[in-house]
Amino acid sequence: MPDLASSHVASAEYDDDSSALTVRFQTGEVYEYLNVPKFVYENLIAMPDPGYYFRTNIKGIFEFLRVA
Repeated sequence: MPDLASSHVASAEYDDDSSALTVRFQTGEVYEYLNVPKFVYENLIAMPDPGYYFRTNIKGIFEFLRVA
């Protein structure tokens, strides 16, 4: 998972086959977000503030599962 410069999001990884976005938070918790378009992941890792992008474009929008 690429490390991200964020006080909230530690890293993120995208699975092309399942369209799943896995996000590891600074707290150590890991969540998998389902049916996420790849451009959302690409935008997340390109943003200067990935935490803000996560809060405004992923959280509360995509179904998720807690992984760890």
